Formats: sequence, C-alpha cells, structure tokens
Amino acid sequence: MQATKADIKFCLKQLQKQDRLLQAFNAQSLCALVNHITVFSKEDIRITLRNGSEIKAL
Repeated sequence: MQATKADIKFCLKQLQKQDRLLQAFNAQSLCALVNHITVFSKEDIRITLRNGSEIKAL
C-alpha cells in the first residue's frame, strides 16, 4: 500500500510535536506513529498507523 497524502500529513504532524529533529531511531517517535505491527509470516509484515492506515513492509 502506498502512503496517501493524509498518511503523510499525519506522520508529519506527529513528528512536528517532537522538541528536536529526528536524527536516529527513537522509540518515542515510533510509538507516536505506529499503533501496532502484525507479523503474518516472514514475507508478510504489516504496520498499522495510529490513524488506521496500514502499510505492508517489503
């Protein structure tokens, strides 16, 4: 699934809430964006964002 304009805006709003630029992996930033991650198999991993959008990992 490709990210929609609304998905990108949602992610940007969440990142803008941070008090500094994201320069490396940050668990707090990940948790602000991701609701849950579902692993169906090694080839099928899906990330569900807090706004309900789902992304299939490659």
